Amino acid sequence: MVKVYSQNRDTQFIEIQVKEFPKRHEFTKNKIKTINFELLLWNLLNKIPLKKFFHLFNKCCPRCERKFSEIFIDYYITKQTDCKKCRFKTIFFTTIITFVLNAVSKSLNIPKNRFPEILKENIPLKKLTLSYIEGIGKFGIKVPTIPIGPPVVFWSVTHKCNLNCTHCYVDQDTEELSFVDACNIIDQLSEAKNFILIFFGGEALLRSDIFDLMNYASKKNINIALASNGTLITADIAKKIKETGVGYVQVSIDGLKDVHEQIRGNRTYEKSISAIKYCLNEGLYTCIGTTITKQNVHQIYELV
Repeated sequence: MVKVYSQNRDTQFIEIQVKEFPKRHEFTKNKIKTINFELLLWNLLNKIPLKKFFHLFNKCCPRCERKFSEIFIDYYITKQTDCKKCRFKTIFFTTIITFVLNAVSKSLNIPKNRFPEILKENIPLKKLTLSYIEGIGKFGIKVPTIPIGPPVVFWSVTHKCNLNCTHCYVDQDTEELSFVDACNIIDQLSEAKNFILIFFGGEALLRSDIFDLMNYASKKNINIALASNGTLITADIAKKIKETGVGYVQVSIDGLKDVHEQIRGNRTYEKSISAIKYCLNEGLYTCIGTTITKQNVHQIYELV
């Protein structure tokens, strides 16, 4: 039995719902057989030398000069292809990758009949899907499927920081990449079908060109996130963060006020709490990030 706590927005009271979950012995034999069959099937596929068969995914059509992976995903979305030269290959291989894409849509809890439409509208998600298709082209069918590039990248864009946290190990004297070099890295990540790029530090907002970098990455159809200690986020900064295309902000809160300020310094707690409010007011998806140490582990449940 599991108790689920939820807040009713109208009454502002906490409601308790009790949900019954199936007992272990109620897990049907048919379900176990299905799982065993799927595992056996994937193990057999892994042993078959299919890698060369899928190398075509990363090659280009000699007539239209488009990458086959892009042709296949577009055909999956629109059911149309303009190039007669690669029409047969497109229909054949799209039929194969449809099984993979149906599995992806199921894992994302998206109805498979709606997945093509969502891919058409969501460019970053389409790039992520292409990354997995091209991964099949390079590595073959694997369990789990290996993408061609990193789906999520954490990037410490500066080691500068306005705080001196007790758990921090960062050397603040480390040199930053130039704006040109940083943009070059973003270009490479975009080419590698990077899905989410998370800027952090140090304190990322201390980098003078951070908004230009986030804006540049956003224009490359990469989902942008920002991790910050929150002390520099005002109402105006939160608005500016939103305007660059950032969709997710993490603010560091390492405990209740007393412990948080033991770790991060005096008068930091209220600033971080205010930062969360400013970000929420701008419609940014906002969460807290906590570094668990001996100093705050006793407060984790209370903090949550």
